[in-house]
Amino acid sequence: MAVDRLVIMRGLRRWFGVNGYVPTWVAVLGTVVSFVGIVAAWWPRTVVPSLEEAIALASNDRTAEALSLLEQLAVVEPQNPVVLANLCGVQLQLNRLVEARKSCVTALGLQPRNWLGNYNQTCLLALEGRLNEAVATMEVALAQVAQDTGARMTRADLAARALVDPMLEPVRHDLRFRKLIGTP
Repeated sequence: MAVDRLVIMRGLRRWFGVNGYVPTWVAVLGTVVSFVGIVAAWWPRTVVPSLEEAIALASNDRTAEALSLLEQLAVVEPQNPVVLANLCGVQLQLNRLVEARKSCVTALGLQPRNWLGNYNQTCLLALEGRLNEAVATMEVALAQVAQDTGARMTRADLAARALVDPMLEPVRHDLRFRKLIGTP
C-alpha cells in the first residue's frame, strides 16, 4: 500500500507542478486516501447468510445454528414471509413458542397463502391443544402446498411429514386430521 501512497503523491505533485512542492493539505489528503484504501482492503466484509444454508442446518438437527442465521436474515429481510416462516419452524423445534407465534403471525400477515407458515401455525395450535383450529389450518397448508409450483415438497410429502412430526402428536389421533392426511 506504500506504493499506492507514492503514486498518489506523485500524481498530486504533477497536478500542482510547482518544483515538486505539494501544499500540506494535499499531502494530508493523499495520506488519508491511501489509509482509507488500506482499511477498505482489510475490513471484514459483512456476510449475509443464505436461507438455503439455514434450512440445511435445521434439516441436520443443527437448530441453534439455523436459528442464529435465520434471525440475522430476519433483520436483513424483515418483510420476507419465507424467512419468517422458516424462523417460526426452527423456533418451534427449540420450544420457543412465544417467539414462534410472533414469527408465524408476521409471515402469514405478509403472505396468507404461505404453506409453510400455515403448517407451522398448525403445529402451534396442536401444541396449544386447539385441535379444531389445527385441523382447519392443516387443510389450508395442504391445499396451498399443492398449488405452490415453487414448493420444495408436494402435498403427499407434507402429509407424510405431518404423520411423523412430534409437534403434531396432540392432533395426530383426531379422525378428521387422519382423514385429511390420508391415513386410516
